[in-house]
Amino acid sequence: GLSGGSSGAGALHRKHSIAELSASPRLRAELADDGEDLPDTIAMHPDHLSIEAISDVMRAFGEGKLLDTASAHRILAGFLHLVAPGPCLVPVTLDSISETITVVGDLHGQYTDLQMIFRSYGLPSPTRKYLFNGDFVDRGPNGCEIMFTIYALKLLLPNAVFINRGNHEDQSLNERYGFEKEVITKYGPEIYGLVLDTFDALPLYHLIEKSTLVLHGGLPQLADVTLDEMSKIDRFTVFNQEPTTRAELIADGTLWSDPDDEIEGFDTNPRGAGVRFGIEVTHDFLSRNNLNNIIRSHELVSDGFVRSHDDMVVTVFSAS
Repeated sequence: GLSGGSSGAGALHRKHSIAELSASPRLRAELADDGEDLPDTIAMHPDHLSIEAISDVMRAFGEGKLLDTASAHRILAGFLHLVAPGPCLVPVTLDSISETITVVGDLHGQYTDLQMIFRSYGLPSPTRKYLFNGDFVDRGPNGCEIMFTIYALKLLLPNAVFINRGNHEDQSLNERYGFEKEVITKYGPEIYGLVLDTFDALPLYHLIEKSTLVLHGGLPQLADVTLDEMSKIDRFTVFNQEPTTRAELIADGTLWSDPDDEIEGFDTNPRGAGVRFGIEVTHDFLSRNNLNNIIRSHELVSDGFVRSHDDMVVTVFSAS
């Protein structure tokens, strides 16, 4: 979701079947060029997860090791089984004064940034919740390691770890920005197919304490959008084609749009997807839905976060 980094790529949709990927001469040639031996592998089983086990895997990832393919398959299948039945808009509550939630913005395959965040704020726990706000893959070299770490943490702590889909959790962007090649190099095309299934299952929105909406991008260029209709989006099919229906336009806009303090209403977005939206759009949306503010990511900001639209919008970006 870097600013301007994905122009002209509005619709998220499947471009190739996994069988086609396996047979792709282009991809086979790229992988052959890589040539180096893959590193040692480690095991991780969804039924035997603990924070200590995940910490061990994180250390191994930091040393350049990979999961063995069976472990990768089990983590992805377990994550899919957990997340797929859930809603498109997930409510999050903080049940006591001691509970916190940290929203993590784009990580874009930079595993050292995830490690630094956990060193600074602590690993997730029942009272130390985390929400990863999409775009954890592409651009950087370690999208797989971030994905398997946060998926395993979600399996261990389903009520304390939350993950939104970003515009880069998508096959057409993964082909352009590196994650497709990364997964297939490390784990093969069948695992990549399962990864894409998990992306389709990711929710698009989280609602913290009924007052703060967390989404990846911003607001769509549509009148009178409500949380109720956002919650009813079929996230498994909504990105299968260029957006034309209201639900498709809402989903596309909320993954791609950006706030702008300099405009009123809406304006075109240099990305070639979504729109730029002004303060009145934000105010109207929050008032209509009885919300206090929006937390979003998607744009590179210098200090990791920035407030806009009279503090009604906070942008969080976590890749260094």
